[in-house]
Amino acid sequence: MSKSGFAVLTACIALGFTCLFATSTMATSVNFYTIGARYHTTHTHFDALPFRNGDLTYQAGVEFHEGIGFWQIIGGYTPSIKTVADFEGPEIDYVFTPQLNLILQDQGWLAGTGVLASYIKDETESDWTKLYWQALIGYQFRLQHFTLDIMAIYSFDRWSNISDFQFGDLEFSGMLKRRF
Repeated sequence: MSKSGFAVLTACIALGFTCLFATSTMATSVNFYTIGARYHTTHTHFDALPFRNGDLTYQAGVEFHEGIGFWQIIGGYTPSIKTVADFEGPEIDYVFTPQLNLILQDQGWLAGTGVLASYIKDETESDWTKLYWQALIGYQFRLQHFTLDIMAIYSFDRWSNISDFQFGDLEFSGMLKRRF
């Protein structure tokens, strides 16, 4: 089995266990379906990511709330990557990015961290990036039947590089949630 085939198989098994976990915890905790989008930027220090300024990732997932925190499991799909003048290499067809976040909430404020990897498919090959991290901060707006989360996100490849932060590297996400 190829390296990318093994990664996809592992992701499918993890998704299956997630679905089993979701059905077993529905009766004991508050859970949400969530959909949204993420606006990407070109990172100044983290060049392994394929995203450029203005690329959009469409996201869907579930959240498992307990106390003041929640686990967020999201799959993101970027249908195409904008090419830029200095981009070299094959054109990217799509990117799939599963992520797992742990988020704390307090009176509407949200803060957390997550781990993710991106599966990049281009004209000639496909492969997974190494695991990378993100720090999230945002605010939660409660609507009548939905909740809207607006987040600022900073991605980085190693915890030792989090100090390389620049405001221009921030990405933004909006997620609409409904309780189930």
